Amino acid sequence: MALLKVLFADDEIPDKNALEKKLGKKIPDEKDLKEEEVKKAFKISEYSLWKKKKTLDGISKLTVANKYEDAIKLAKDKEQQFDLAVIDLHWNDYKEKRYAGFKICEELEKTSQPFKIVYSSQLSTNPKLRREVIGLNALPLHKKYNIKEEQIEKDCEQLKSVVIFMEMLRSQKSKAIHESFSVNLAVYGDVSGKITLGKGITQTKTLSTSDKKELLDSLVEFRKEMAKLDLPEDDLIIVNGDVNAAIKEAKKEEPDPSKIMTRFECALGTIKDVGDTFEKVSKWEWTVKIITILRKLGLPISL
Repeated sequence: MALLKVLFADDEIPDKNALEKKLGKKIPDEKDLKEEEVKKAFKISEYSLWKKKKTLDGISKLTVANKYEDAIKLAKDKEQQFDLAVIDLHWNDYKEKRYAGFKICEELEKTSQPFKIVYSSQLSTNPKLRREVIGLNALPLHKKYNIKEEQIEKDCEQLKSVVIFMEMLRSQKSKAIHESFSVNLAVYGDVSGKITLGKGITQTKTLSTSDKKELLDSLVEFRKEMAKLDLPEDDLIIVNGDVNAAIKEAKKEEPDPSKIMTRFECALGTIKDVGDTFEKVSKWEWTVKIITILRKLGLPISL
């Protein structure tokens, strides 16, 4: 089974130079280091990141970035094609007002489009920040400081579970890895949702170049507007997963409109379950454009 390509980006991850300086010795191979000596030499937060790095390195093709300029360069590189990215939101060497993690996510969305996990110590107390992370098609996780060894072990097991589960899905040639957040979130037990791949749907017509562009643009705008709504967090994650899958399909050279329709209907279905919000969404310019284009192709989509 081919290993997943993983990007682990955090400016507090101890690199080889930092390890050699703290431990006072040359390190031919980090894998030979004993956990206890690293734990004694570094702050618990840095030790936690080193252990996560060690966990990922053992089960994936891992690329680590602990400088913002390296992380953004990797994110922009179309040749990398990461399957999973674990990204810190705050970087000390990033001087702009906006969070560095957002910029890294945006660049990854233009290239690899991996499943993204974004973590920050502020996420547990800042609902607006969590929603912004979800709006970038990423899973928000709270970053803990002063944590115990037992919690570090649990965090490492969670990461390991995500990687193994995604490898399993890919080996079965399932498109769920990049097309649905609900599968991955089930690993954490925080959110549930079903995967719908739209099997058995027949495409009746193909998209013209102009309709393809308008459909993609409308889906992107729809996603932006969704992030501004006051949807419950669990529902917003599921809707974003479906819309992101529709956008991914629309970006293909020869997209399958039936798959786009299935995902968009799933998103609308989740919004309907919330209540009054659906009436507002159904009147959006972007909603009307998406439905109009799909109906033009002979697809039976309705509000």
